[in-house]
Amino acid sequence: RFGSKVLVFVHLFSGERRDSDIQMWMEQEPAPPGAIYNLLSVDVIYDSVAGDLSAPATQAIWLDFARRGCIAGAFSGPPCETWSKARALGGIPPVSKGDGGPRILRTMEKPERLSKLKIPELKQIILASRLLMFTIALCLEMLLARRFMVVEHPSCPDGKTEAWLPSIWKLYVVRAIARSRFAQQFTIYQGFCDGFSPKPTDLLVICGDRLDAKAELQQFQTRSTTPDSLEGIQQKQT
Repeated sequence: RFGSKVLVFVHLFSGERRDSDIQMWMEQEPAPPGAIYNLLSVDVIYDSVAGDLSAPATQAIWLDFARRGCIAGAFSGPPCETWSKARALGGIPPVSKGDGGPRILRTMEKPERLSKLKIPELKQIILASRLLMFTIALCLEMLLARRFMVVEHPSCPDGKTEAWLPSIWKLYVVRAIARSRFAQQFTIYQGFCDGFSPKPTDLLVICGDRLDAKAELQQFQTRSTTPDSLEGIQQKQT
């Protein structure tokens, strides 16, 4: 009789398949003896229904899969544009006008949203928050099921002048998950791995307490120093 174990790994918010993406590297990794990999890149660009992770019905399906232990591992990088500190240049409603670019929509004290936003900004906030809350819910299910998961998002803005800026890493629920002995949170710099700029990024890794995830990743650094930060338009003009 033929028997095998299927290990399902999902890459949520994957975007278009591209060279050196997560699925490509997973496909090159040999499966454990007696097992096969089933790798899924999930995004609305592939299926407007099954890939719509903002839809409650679709979220319920994936959460049920995780709850029943059907997913061996997941990687999720929810959209970060509403959390970007670069929005500070566009102004803070209703405090400052800025340079006309995208405005700040959240702050550390009001991570849900600022008041007096425009309709398109509110729609952006609602969608981004739905996707983030789904990622957090899935992370909790994977933690309880003792499965593997990585959540990726830009690192916290640092320095006293940036303390007011928002970050998912400042949310209580995220900090509570990170304190679990089965979770690890740390900062990586994509510039050490052929990135075009330092790009500090935080990873929350659900991997148990017998693996040093940061040390594992550091083995794959391709540089000893990072490139210089990319300059914005204002920096170049000055």
